[in-house]
Amino acid sequence: MGDRQVKEINICNIRRCFIPLTPATLSLTKFIGEGGQVTHINLQDMGDGSYSVKDGRHRLAAYKLLGYKTIFARVSSTPIICNSRITNLANMASKWRDIMPSKSS
Repeated sequence: MGDRQVKEINICNIRRCFIPLTPATLSLTKFIGEGGQVTHINLQDMGDGSYSVKDGRHRLAAYKLLGYKTIFARVSSTPIICNSRITNLANMASKWRDIMPSKSS
């Protein structure tokens, strides 16, 4: 596992893949709005100034509904490679093999 530091993150820098608006989210929003404490969300630093949510989508949604601009989060800085990057690397390697002469020739 990589480093995980608690940081204050600007919410607009968090990639939104899914923000749930459910009765549970609304209940959580009310709880936080009344001063309730919740654990930090977990984010992945994407290396380009943005973050991806690993855990805490409901908490993030609640903070957004309450108008917060920042949120405290545990941030993992371990680089990740998503499937599209793996596919791109595999395609590049295949093309490289096609243009490079074989050592056995």
